[in-house]
Amino acid sequence: MADIPRSNPDDSAESVDDPAIAGSGSYSVELSRAEGEAALGQEPSPTAENPVVETGITKVVTQANEPDNKDSAPGWDEPGGNNAEASSRSKRGCGLRSLQWLSLLITLPFLGLNGLAAWQVHSLTHYSSADTDSRPTFAQPPLKRLGSFLFGVKVPRPENAYSPKDLGFTFDSHRIDLGNGEFLDGWYVPAPKPAPEVQAEAKSQTATSVDAKSEASGEDPVTAPAPKTNGNGIEVVTEPIKASEKRGMVLLFPAYAASKQTLLQEIKLLHRIGYATFAVDLRGVGDSSGSDTTLGRREAEDVAKTMDYVNKTFDNPPIALYGRIMGANHVMRAIAEFDLQPDALIIEDPYAQLLGLTEAVVESVGLPRSPTAQILTFWGGLLQEDNPAALDPVNYASEITTPTLVLYGSDGSWVNLDEVVAVHSQLQGPKEIIGLSSARDMPVSATAVGPWTGKVETFLDSNLGQ
Repeated sequence: MADIPRSNPDDSAESVDDPAIAGSGSYSVELSRAEGEAALGQEPSPTAENPVVETGITKVVTQANEPDNKDSAPGWDEPGGNNAEASSRSKRGCGLRSLQWLSLLITLPFLGLNGLAAWQVHSLTHYSSADTDSRPTFAQPPLKRLGSFLFGVKVPRPENAYSPKDLGFTFDSHRIDLGNGEFLDGWYVPAPKPAPEVQAEAKSQTATSVDAKSEASGEDPVTAPAPKTNGNGIEVVTEPIKASEKRGMVLLFPAYAASKQTLLQEIKLLHRIGYATFAVDLRGVGDSSGSDTTLGRREAEDVAKTMDYVNKTFDNPPIALYGRIMGANHVMRAIAEFDLQPDALIIEDPYAQLLGLTEAVVESVGLPRSPTAQILTFWGGLLQEDNPAALDPVNYASEITTPTLVLYGSDGSWVNLDEVVAVHSQLQGPKEIIGLSSARDMPVSATAVGPWTGKVETFLDSNLGQ
């Protein structure tokens, strides 16, 4: 074996004479025995440290990052060199971390606020058990108010503690099967029929005047006016009604978080003016199935199912639909989406957009209108609809050609007058808008009994016929 020249470990490695290598910033290093043998083209000899040695080549260490001219780039010891560059990188890193923390501080509250809003919407659309505190949130103790803020406002499931029987009316309960274990429950109160004994007494008292009038005008005495009464004869109304019974029927639908017992005042007044009524619990409330609301999507279907049931059960009577606040939204949406053809429509305090109603509710409990109402409305639309605009009744008004009577409470209504006017302006059929005195949480039928009765009777008589 040829001797391999070895360099003294204390001596520096010799420079490589090859200009191609030297120019690239390369230098030679000390070779091990195996490496030297490989360089001379000999088989490497195994050693104790390396029993198996593969053939290799001379190691060349390349300093690719070292510049040929030291003056072209500052060194570590020079101002503006690598120390300055590292410092600059450090500053950039600190700035980036600051932006990350700032983003975190903004994002977490935003996510938290939206999480609370989404849970509030879920709570407001899923009714709680009947033993839930029914007082408004602002009237509850501080700890309960805090709990309502963090865990959602608890809305008691609306039930029916009263019925038409409490008014002295006879009525029938009807169950409308929707399939899949779901159903609607309705009260049918028939139109009043003059009691035979009252009719006989009225006829005997007025026979002379009726006969005289008949002789003068040629009228048939059989069609003479008779006193009005309810079916049980409890209340005798002295205003005359026509001998031919009114065939029209009014279908009534309650507002949000309300059952059909909240419609008893309207049932009483409509009965007084001679009309049959059919009041319905929408799904989620009263005697119907479920315990939640969809703010209109499913409720519109309930309205359509009710109208179909009434037409089949009562031989297609002339029909008027009635709804108050969110109930107005349900009947308008049902007419537009299911192509219903009622003979008349009565809507009380209709809102144009859900945002407007939400703002009024939020303000009533002492919370800021903005951004609370916007966030709640956004999540309401997102959780209940693919298209949040579907919750806005004004989008359906332009598709309604049914003769419509729009009533609004001029004092203390939940709905702003601008919202009511916006809905009225979009209606395409014959329409009338009337403002009546009112109070919050009460229908105008209770605060303006006389005007309400007169306007509604005139409207129904002209559209449902006699």
